[in-house]
Amino acid sequence: MPTTQKDRKDTWTQEEDELLAATVLRHIKENSTQLEAFKEVGKQLERTAGACGFRWNSYLRKQYSTEIQQAKQKRREEKRKETKNKSRSPNKQGKETLQDNHQKVERSQVASERQNNNQEQPIENITQFIKDLYEKESRYAEINENLSLYKSLNSELKAKILELSSENEKLKNELDSMTQDYTRLSELIVQAKTFVIQR
Repeated sequence: MPTTQKDRKDTWTQEEDELLAATVLRHIKENSTQLEAFKEVGKQLERTAGACGFRWNSYLRKQYSTEIQQAKQKRREEKRKETKNKSRSPNKQGKETLQDNHQKVERSQVASERQNNNQEQPIENITQFIKDLYEKESRYAEINENLSLYKSLNSELKAKILELSSENEKLKNELDSMTQDYTRLSELIVQAKTFVIQR
């Protein structure tokens, strides 16, 4: 089966790399997932989300490590602002956000440590605890995101393997047919030579 330009685009241009990087960084800042970024870029470039994810993780991610950290820092700052705003105005729907749960865990741990140590927890430790929670949340989201991406890549690779297996079987059958034709032709040539010599 011939492969057209639209079916297979292996090479990435610098403009495509820059678009992919900018989109992923924007999604990180906006607290969206990288998988959503890969889907968005995939639509624009007529590539699969899996191909975009593979390009990002295998080639671009290391080049943009500083920008990734800055984007994550900006996202954390935005979350802190949201948490402060939510603590000032009660949630009308009565739903607890993830930040609310973090605050409850913080207060519970601080209270427990005060009881055990009979002294007030230093503010630096509380700040570090909050930072650790945000880091764990960020890492957990990233792991889930990469898991989704790998599942998507795995499905695409399985489909490609099936396609290539089918193509391989077809070529094998064609080769067998050509081998048989060649054998028959050789036999005919030998018979023709024998006939000419006998005459």
